Amino acid sequence: MYFLLKLVSLLPLWLLQAMAHFAAFILYSFNSSIQRITEINIQLAYPELSKDEQSELIRKSIESQCLTYIEFVKCWGMPPRYSLNLLKNVYGESVFKDALANKKGVIVVVPHFGCWELLNAWLNLYAQPMIMYKPDKIKGS
Repeated sequence: MYFLLKLVSLLPLWLLQAMAHFAAFILYSFNSSIQRITEINIQLAYPELSKDEQSELIRKSIESQCLTYIEFVKCWGMPPRYSLNLLKNVYGESVFKDALANKKGVIVVVPHFGCWELLNAWLNLYAQPMIMYKPDKIKGS
């Protein structure tokens, strides 16, 4: 599996994104579990939207999820420099550097939105972060 992910990461980003758009179209069009779950969530979160507006939001959500998955595979498989070169704007960098200079330790708390692998590559420029996570309860996953 690792070899396959590494191989996929070597493909150009534009091609991977095109594959993600195609996958999203298939998942949206053929009543996949991701489509059904997203539809339930959108209906619960946005009951005031029309059916057409909800459908468009469902489609965009599935597309965004597919893009996120393929983009983090790309980041995982490429050297850290690849991820760092993707960063265009860093907000709060001076706050982070000032906190590091304080020598009392820094806790960076971030939601797992999007491709946090970019943040991980950036943090490693300045520190040796300890990444905390809760392991899966299912053995073998």
